Amino acid sequence: MIVFFSLRTKFIWLFPLKLKSDVEKVFMLFKTSVERQFNHTIKNIQSDWGGEYRRMSTLLTQIGIHHRRACPYTHQQMGAIERRHKQIVEVELSLLSHSKLPQQFWEDAFLTATYIINRLPTPILNKTSPYEIVYGHTPDYHFLKVFGCACWPYLRPYNKHKIDFRSKNCIFIGYSLDHHGYNVLILQQVKFMYPVMSFLMKTIFHIKVPITTLLSVQTHPPQ
Repeated sequence: MIVFFSLRTKFIWLFPLKLKSDVEKVFMLFKTSVERQFNHTIKNIQSDWGGEYRRMSTLLTQIGIHHRRACPYTHQQMGAIERRHKQIVEVELSLLSHSKLPQQFWEDAFLTATYIINRLPTPILNKTSPYEIVYGHTPDYHFLKVFGCACWPYLRPYNKHKIDFRSKNCIFIGYSLDHHGYNVLILQQVKFMYPVMSFLMKTIFHIKVPITTLLSVQTHPPQ
């Protein structure tokens, strides 16, 4: 995975990677997205000069971004991102441990950890959250759910037959990036994705998780 961290707002963007060679492609997607959304241009980037970032140096020079590199063996120069990276890992491990989900859900746990951390108030920002600094309004804390617990989304609009069950037992595994909703797993079915309007959740955890279905649950229109 790769993490982009704003030193001023303390906001983090996390992107899972299949290959380290995907860093340049992911960075360009990230750059285009944040510059379009926030109407600000990225001018400087600091990295630890790892192998994947060395390949980016030429690209950054071509697009006019100053690439600042930490001195070798001086992790303290990357102290802010190192501490935030440690926090992400610790929250991710806590989510998996508490939910009793297997390690195969590490990506969902990392994305959920990032989602939560961005919405936590911090004394560094005068007890406001990075989300509030970036987007200008308080996040909806009622929208947060317990990672890994059982849930029953409303599926009637997607049923092919009238006698099909209107809901099925699922597992909440995070927040949808494409909807203002949730990602849940339907147990023992073929993989697919669609939005649902209603959502019921209970604090019940599944210890053994079979092959599952990915489901995006839309609860209400985006803010």
